Amino acid sequence: MTDKSWNNSLCSFVADIIEYEIKKEDTDKDKCIKYLHWIKQNCQTTAYSKGETPPHLEDYQIEKGDLKGEDGVVVYKGEEMPKSAAELKKKYEKD
Repeated sequence: MTDKSWNNSLCSFVADIIEYEIKKEDTDKDKCIKYLHWIKQNCQTTAYSKGETPPHLEDYQIEKGDLKGEDGVVVYKGEEMPKSAAELKKKYEKD
């Protein structure tokens, strides 16, 4: 996965999910395209101040303590994904 020492943004996190999916033997191209579209829509250079959350990303904001820093892969609702991604889905998924 990406070296996190330089960037811990949500966009970097989504890029890590894409990277993980691409490296799998049975890559889900539709999932990769879905996440790439999300990045194109939400990961732009903007003039927001450090610590300020752009309105279009407020629903995706990760709060302190949301991630436990667990490594590895789990199956969540039939989908294999990094544990950290599953943690976020469980907390923020809209039914």
